[in-house]
Amino acid sequence: MRTINWQGVLILVAMIFSAATARGSDAPDESTGGETGTVRVAGVVLKWLRMDKEANFRRGEKMIREAAAGGAKIVATTEGFLDGFMNGDRTIPLSMYHALAERIPGGKYYRRFADLARELEIYLAIGTAEIDAGKTYNTVVFIGPDGKLVGKHRKTKMNRFEAIRDTPGNKATVLDTPYGRFGFRTCYERAFPELVKQTCDGGADYVFLISGGTFGPRNTQMVQARSRENGRHMIFVHPTQFLITGPDGSVLKNETVGGLGKHPPDNFIQRDALNTYAVMRGMLIITEQTGTKVDQNRVVYFDLPLRQAADPSDAR
Repeated sequence: MRTINWQGVLILVAMIFSAATARGSDAPDESTGGETGTVRVAGVVLKWLRMDKEANFRRGEKMIREAAAGGAKIVATTEGFLDGFMNGDRTIPLSMYHALAERIPGGKYYRRFADLARELEIYLAIGTAEIDAGKTYNTVVFIGPDGKLVGKHRKTKMNRFEAIRDTPGNKATVLDTPYGRFGFRTCYERAFPELVKQTCDGGADYVFLISGGTFGPRNTQMVQARSRENGRHMIFVHPTQFLITGPDGSVLKNETVGGLGKHPPDNFIQRDALNTYAVMRGMLIITEQTGTKVDQNRVVYFDLPLRQAADPSDAR
């Protein structure tokens, strides 16, 4: 009968344990929410409800919580997310427009989003109409995991109908995080190479394109061009599309959620005042359509490669 060499068995077990421990050192880095050397970003691809800030907040909150539970450290919404891009409807009286615009900081919904960012310990980008000293702006607010305002970007370039109500901003916006420096441009601005270049020249490692207008193949080509020109990742977030392009212009992530780009069936939209391009392209719904087949939404994730090594102790 063969005698078992227990000393040899113990040595073998120790070797296996040591190898497993070494492999574990290559496991995803939970401090960034993705693979080692990345930060997980998420886009909240959600249809607008025009002028219904409470409903947009509640719908958005659910998806932001989902994004955080999925490991996202930076969560971005669309242009006009909070108010449903009400500048797209020229029938809204100016007094109502001003009343619905949010004060940054200090507004009721700004504070609720700040509390949410602090609770979930995430960076949160929110598109909203802003009012300040009697003027309105198309703004993206960037809130940190401590619930404090990191900064905001006011859209600088507008088409003719937007400029009737909103005041343009006057600068490229680049904001610091432990994961790198994030620049912001809003929708129409991405069509102008010089504007995105200003953001990158200002030190942006990545650029968020917070949008609510054109989407689809032609838009994808435009975003690819901005990446190639600047050697940067572009992160496009829209009510129907989430798109990531790499520094060489390659498409790294492209998900379309609803938004067929054609007019809905007869009698599908019951309010003539809402028959705008946003309705026709599937970006805007009315209350009666929530939860129906046109109310398609999704949280989309991407593990963004870090351009600079972040101190894990700074990441939340």
